[in-house]
Amino acid sequence: MRRGRVGAEQPQQGEHGLVSRGFTAEDFSRFGALPAKAAERAARARELRVFVRAAFPEYAERTGYAGVIGIPGFWQEPTGAVQLWMQRDEPAPSLVIPYRDLEGMSHAC
Repeated sequence: MRRGRVGAEQPQQGEHGLVSRGFTAEDFSRFGALPAKAAERAARARELRVFVRAAFPEYAERTGYAGVIGIPGFWQEPTGAVQLWMQRDEPAPSLVIPYRDLEGMSHAC
């Protein structure tokens, strides 16, 4: 995920863009975006998997070294490859807004 890197061709522009719905430049620096291309999301998932394996080895061992499985949005292919979000390309990057539910669990929309 790219924190605060929602560019000009991305979801804020246009008649139904986020700017037209009241978002400000400051809002864009507070959130992140998932890349539109599935291959870019897969690369990010691999980077995060490597980070989790290095930073939290006991957790990684418990999750079959997938590391990010159990975190919303991540899933594992039968081949063992870890993916993020959908397996297909999207028309534009997806803004990610994190929040906590009443039980303190993290989610994103």
